[in-house]
Amino acid sequence: INYVLFFWLPLFLQTHFSPDQANMISTLYDFGMMPGGIIVGVVSDAMGGRRGCVIVVFLLILCPLLLLMALFAETLGTVTLMTMLASMGILIGGPNNIVTSAVAADLAEHPSVRGSKSSLGTVVGLIN
Repeated sequence: INYVLFFWLPLFLQTHFSPDQANMISTLYDFGMMPGGIIVGVVSDAMGGRRGCVIVVFLLILCPLLLLMALFAETLGTVTLMTMLASMGILIGGPNNIVTSAVAADLAEHPSVRGSKSSLGTVVGLIN
């Protein structure tokens, strides 16, 4: 979902806005991703480090927004669309950032990878 929105969104928005406006609006998705990782981390810490549960909740909240975007993207107002894109950035970026960083950190502690920079680099590269 992350890469679909990242690459497809500006093209889709250009059907409704000028190219400059479409690119500016699509950056809201990217800016939403930044606090997403922090928010998921804080919520996960508050829940005792239960990252998996927090990620599932964020993705479940994302589902209705994706459905609204799929069904009504042509008729959404500009402010509504901008708010949805920023929210979707938070809801996608948070789990994405946590999964990639937490998995890399967890794998770095695994005995089969410990001490091998090339193995760790390969694992981290495959995660994202």
